Amino acid sequence: MLVSEQKFMDWLKQEDYKDWTGTGYPSTIYQYVGAIKRVMAKENIESLSDLTQHIQLLIRKYGPYGPMKEYGSSSHNTVINALKRFMDFLINIYDFKPIKKMYFV
Repeated sequence: MLVSEQKFMDWLKQEDYKDWTGTGYPSTIYQYVGAIKRVMAKENIESLSDLTQHIQLLIRKYGPYGPMKEYGSSSHNTVINALKRFMDFLINIYDFKPIKKMYFV
């Protein structure tokens, strides 16, 4: 599956997320894209397409009970929310089928 950053940004905008604040600063769309890129760098994931293979595990890992929960909750939960919105994007645009239960080993 070839996933595009621009397509993700367009989808966020379609879902009424903002790209710029009223005062001209980057808003939610850019914050989410930046958060996803930081997670990808931390996890040595090279592309958004590769991220799709790990998205559910990363949501658990960076979520409220995961080992990276502090990082996931940073910046008012931007990191975990970005990962969750990315999975929503995959479900809505690419018909991604999440695995029902995921466990840490």
